[in-house]
Amino acid sequence: MKTVSYESNYKVGEGDVQLEVIIGDGQFGSTLVMIGADELEQVHDFKRVLGKGPDLAGKIVSITSIVTDTNVQTNKTSVTYRLAGGPTPLEHTLAFTVDNERDSVDYEATFKLE
Repeated sequence: MKTVSYESNYKVGEGDVQLEVIIGDGQFGSTLVMIGADELEQVHDFKRVLGKGPDLAGKIVSITSIVTDTNVQTNKTSVTYRLAGGPTPLEHTLAFTVDNERDSVDYEATFKLE
């Protein structure tokens, strides 16, 4: 299985930090989000407040999404990450086109919260 990875730092503010993970292109997938060793939940699309910025500063958010090509119209897969709650929102999309229908891609993202 192909693995696509992304790493970034994110400066948090004083308020709530929100994370959104969207599996795109009409494909099937599952996302697991962890803050340090704490597992949050495993869902198709993830959207929730992670906590207050000062409480999260210095922590690592790890995201693993397994996306399977189930859309017969395209072999393109993608995952979009959105972080908000700092001075500047972050949005980044990773994409990969699989060779065959039903192939899967492992998307991994790591955000160091500052």
